[in-house]
Amino acid sequence: MRYKNSTWIRVVILLGLAALASGCAGVQTLSNYARTGDTVSMAVWQTTPGPLLKQEDVSAAVVDSAGVSHPVTLRNLFRVYSDPTSSYAIRSVKDQGWSSPQPDETYSTPYMGQWMAVVDLIDPTTGQPPALATGSAQLVLTDSNPADTNSPFTSSLTILTGTGAINPMAIQGGLSGYVPLNTLEPMPQVAVTMSGTPSAPLGGGTFVFSYNTAAFGGANTAPTVVMTSPDRNIELSSSQAAQSNGTTLITVNILNPHGFEVGDNTGANLMNQMSLQRGLKFLIVWDKSLTNITDANWQSYLQLQSGYYFDLNGAPVSGLTPVLTKLR
Repeated sequence: MRYKNSTWIRVVILLGLAALASGCAGVQTLSNYARTGDTVSMAVWQTTPGPLLKQEDVSAAVVDSAGVSHPVTLRNLFRVYSDPTSSYAIRSVKDQGWSSPQPDETYSTPYMGQWMAVVDLIDPTTGQPPALATGSAQLVLTDSNPADTNSPFTSSLTILTGTGAINPMAIQGGLSGYVPLNTLEPMPQVAVTMSGTPSAPLGGGTFVFSYNTAAFGGANTAPTVVMTSPDRNIELSSSQAAQSNGTTLITVNILNPHGFEVGDNTGANLMNQMSLQRGLKFLIVWDKSLTNITDANWQSYLQLQSGYYFDLNGAPVSGLTPVLTKLR
């Protein structure tokens, strides 16, 4: 299968990864120039720290050279992560011992991803290209989630004369109607994070969850345990076992034999293969086709049965508890 716009998609991802080195949002869209009606992409913000961006909570607008704000259509919002062999992935961890000048990547927080947006310069209500004044403009994304203190996100854009056309992201051959970028958007998920403050580095944690087997459907739609940190020193494993009472137990183990830092500071500990404390976070994700499981009722179908964090010797640490939070 060959994607007609695969080159464009690769460029979108490269734009996001280039922004990782600066640890901030992109300052220009791709392309830098567009006509009303065209499709552009934008490096929005780093993935960590910060909330999960939900497309349904984010609105897009173009503020043109006349100062008029025009609503436009946010088509896709997704995360990308760096190649583990890239200079960002390696150098951002090894941030000490360099001779001057120090590589730019060492000023960046390691293990971050990048939020990317694909925007059609089309009015979401009328479906028509807005009447944008030509010249310098700003593409502005605004998150309605009050926890997102980084919003709004802004990138520069130059509006050209004429009317363009949206990029359909079409493919050649089979799977007609398949939209590759749609498959990159986050599915329903619950984050498992730590409550409490450790006084010494941790070794990891072990947890058991229970979910209603029938509610989550077959094996292809059942919950999956994942982490989003690209930290290659973290080991995450899970197993599932059906129970006679109609539930399934998920056992999760997350560990780093070198330890998880107290806090999220970079330095010599990371160079010695320790992980950031936030690396202990993992996600329980299920298929987006399960519309029967909602923000209001998910706790009726998925529960934490037990769980604890342990130190570098494997002993449980008191005062630390796992917390489940529905992100999407």
